[in-house]
Amino acid sequence: MRSRIRARALVAALVWLGAAACGSKDDDGGGAIVGSGTSDSGGSGVGGAGVGNGGAGGTAVPGAMGGAPPGPVVNVSGSTGTGGEKTCTGETTTAMRVPLDLYLMLDSSGSMLEATDDGVGSADKWTAVKDALRAFLSDDGSSGMGVGLQFFPQLKENVPESCSSDADCGDAAPCLLRLCWNIVDVAVPCVQDADCPDAEPGSCVAFGICEDDDQYVCSLGNECIARDERGNLVSLGDCLPPPPDITRCLGVTSCELPPYATPEVPIGELPAARGVLLEALDARMPQGNTPTRAALAGAVEHAVAFAEANPEHEVAVVLATDGFPTECVGEDVVTLEQAVLEVAEVAEAGLRAGVRTFAIGVFGPYDILVGAPVGLDWIADAGGTDRAFIVDTSRDVTMQFLDALNAIRGARLGCEFTIPDPPSGKMLDYGYVNVDFTSGGTTTRLLRVRDEDACDPASGGWYYDVDPAVGEPSRINVCPSSCRTFQAANDGSVQIELGCATQTVIE
Repeated sequence: MRSRIRARALVAALVWLGAAACGSKDDDGGGAIVGSGTSDSGGSGVGGAGVGNGGAGGTAVPGAMGGAPPGPVVNVSGSTGTGGEKTCTGETTTAMRVPLDLYLMLDSSGSMLEATDDGVGSADKWTAVKDALRAFLSDDGSSGMGVGLQFFPQLKENVPESCSSDADCGDAAPCLLRLCWNIVDVAVPCVQDADCPDAEPGSCVAFGICEDDDQYVCSLGNECIARDERGNLVSLGDCLPPPPDITRCLGVTSCELPPYATPEVPIGELPAARGVLLEALDARMPQGNTPTRAALAGAVEHAVAFAEANPEHEVAVVLATDGFPTECVGEDVVTLEQAVLEVAEVAEAGLRAGVRTFAIGVFGPYDILVGAPVGLDWIADAGGTDRAFIVDTSRDVTMQFLDALNAIRGARLGCEFTIPDPPSGKMLDYGYVNVDFTSGGTTTRLLRVRDEDACDPASGGWYYDVDPAVGEPSRINVCPSSCRTFQAANDGSVQIELGCATQTVIE
């Protein structure tokens, strides 16, 4: 007869109620696909230069958009241009970054209470992540950013604390009354035999607790048999009906979008919003499972709506999780890979609507070993941020999580800048705008390209968000390779010059 499985672990997990049976087998976390990444997500390192001294290799022709490509950069420090002409001097202002707002969707499932082994004394993942967020929100470098917050899972309202039948749970049914008993060392809730892997007659059975040790569950109506430390079979008495604190409603997680699209803390500018954000973090207690798709879909919906209401801002979602979808997956989803791809599709839809998704994973070494870096990388890549950030719980969790947030803050979503107003009494001509980058006492000029598709992976450049020939631009976007250069420079600054003919790449 099958022996016992730890009962109290059942309450912490509920769906994947991993537990040791007949002795001490360490919980390995069970995650099959995990995301991976490094702190360079969002762009770090110089990559292609994109800026530099001199314009060797061709001539930058104001306004021209045809012919052979010129050198990527021209000297703008008042020196003679490549054709011998004197460089024009216009009105120059320091570029203003497009304000950045983050909607943080934070995993507060029960597994966030798992202990870390980071060597710095963090009690659990939840405490370490909160410490990182507290430092980030209090950092002067975050001032001016907008930050909003919501947690997942969100739970259905008016669900009873315990149940004795499915009817007790209402739309949160089923009640946890039966387990798949044909799986060694794992307790999987079920309603019928077909719910169990490799279902066989009698595999979904009513469970109870051992009479002489209520820390273990057993097959109801049978005797509890276990092995002691010497391997001898011992009896723990009869298998008794489970107490109310174990029989919970399994359908308590909300899969509706409104609870996730409605922030616990609305997006507000730091430092003014810091106090209410910290209060919400301190008031939250992890519980439940991981409805990642619903959580991200709600976050994207809110971020898109906020961006539409604040067109002068750039809005992004930060999905921070320690697990993978265990709730709210599509009807046709039967594998973890399919569940993750569903989430990636949500991130891709957000990107099409103008909202990027950053992903941060908090994983133990085993999770990284068996899954790295696939899952979260898929989500981050689909969301337009290339790779996920991975926090390894065997190292300093707080510092790694903070590093990820700082990298996201530093990325500023692709180096987008507002177009300055022209001097009083003058009209702005979009053919007379230039972008300069200053670092280490050297100022260099970027050349304008037609659009994002025309960005050279090495030489970079800049482009308008809207082609002036068809509409009115509101932003200057810097090509990815030039953006990486901006972010790698500790002393860099960007200037926008009005009044001199735009120097462009000749295509």
